[in-house]
Amino acid sequence: MGMLSGAGWDDNVIHAVATIAELNPPPKTVNMLGWSRGAVTCTKLAFKLREIFPDMAVNIFAVDPVAGIGNKGDVDASTIRGNVRNYFAVLSMHETRGFFKPQDTKRVTFTNPGTNAIFLPFPGNHGGQVNLDKTVKKDLGESAQMAWFLAWMFLDNFGTQFTSPPSPTYDALDQCNLYAKMQLKMPGYKKTSPGRLQALMGGRKTRDFLNNRIEQYVKYSDFFINEHHRRIFKRTLPDLYRWVFENQGSDATAVSRDLKKAEFRSALKQTLIDIGFQPPQLNGTRTVLIPIRGGGQQAIVTSAQQVNASMSRMGLYI
Repeated sequence: MGMLSGAGWDDNVIHAVATIAELNPPPKTVNMLGWSRGAVTCTKLAFKLREIFPDMAVNIFAVDPVAGIGNKGDVDASTIRGNVRNYFAVLSMHETRGFFKPQDTKRVTFTNPGTNAIFLPFPGNHGGQVNLDKTVKKDLGESAQMAWFLAWMFLDNFGTQFTSPPSPTYDALDQCNLYAKMQLKMPGYKKTSPGRLQALMGGRKTRDFLNNRIEQYVKYSDFFINEHHRRIFKRTLPDLYRWVFENQGSDATAVSRDLKKAEFRSALKQTLIDIGFQPPQLNGTRTVLIPIRGGGQQAIVTSAQQVNASMSRMGLYI
């Protein structure tokens, strides 16, 4: 029943509150990481902490938060209170079980507009961002690799201490390349959607945020998987980004220099070729060809919360 409906999680919340209350001195900040029901448990625990320790700050990294049958609208499962300073949510793009709908922006309410919050879609099913060993063996490990890395950066930024790094460190180009691999392998990620037997859990349904509202989550969604992807790309290849996506800039040489940065990141290089870039031929008979300026523009209706969220405050840039 715990797997089906979340039965028992209220006891878990009370136990966690009691454990925190026994600490002397009580912590000023509590960092949480959870997956699935565990991610929603983080929200429930933060809700309760607000009542008992109103001055205690909370930071939450939630991986595909799923409330379960009959729980999505519970106030403590769908309300992020003002004690939550930073809220980072990963949303699995290819989970299709109807009873596994996530607590996305449509289902979550923030009581304090000052909460720094962002929701990031990632390819893969409900376990695709946590089952690192399994996904790597299937050659679809990039989604989990990035999620683990970002979770580590997030928690480390807010003071969580680790006996050893839980993830390799990826520089900005490496991160762009991981996202590029996700783009190129998207058909494979789509195939990780639950099969017919598993889909009996509420039928097979494309998640609402992906089917109807992906533009609210990321600018230029035809190219970028999520807002972190877009922002790390913009920071790493600024002239190229401005040329393709913002129809700005006049220095084609600077754009070509950005393209050269991707020379030894094969997936990143391929995604740039796919949108119209052509590197010079090995014999030097052709110079770099760049696409028409502004070719990557799209109508932008991304939500203000997504656009205004600060990833620097979350420690997500090296």
